[in-house]
Amino acid sequence: MIQKIHRFGNSLAVVIPATANRAHKIEPGEMVEVVETDEGWRVTPVSVTPRLSPELRKLVDKIVEERAEVFKALAE
Repeated sequence: MIQKIHRFGNSLAVVIPATANRAHKIEPGEMVEVVETDEGWRVTPVSVTPRLSPELRKLVDKIVEERAEVFKALAE
């Protein structure tokens, strides 16, 4: 498939048409790995799991619990 390159700020972007995305079901905001190969570029969906130390996780959970109403209001 041939696609046009678009400018996105100082970077370049390629649109992945919905018809081409049906097999992978990539959603906006998901992560992909872009690798340069001898044949060109390869784009592969990846799963990234952020890791927090137990101490930081405990602090985040406490803040989220204490500020639940604030986060709910911001989400609206």
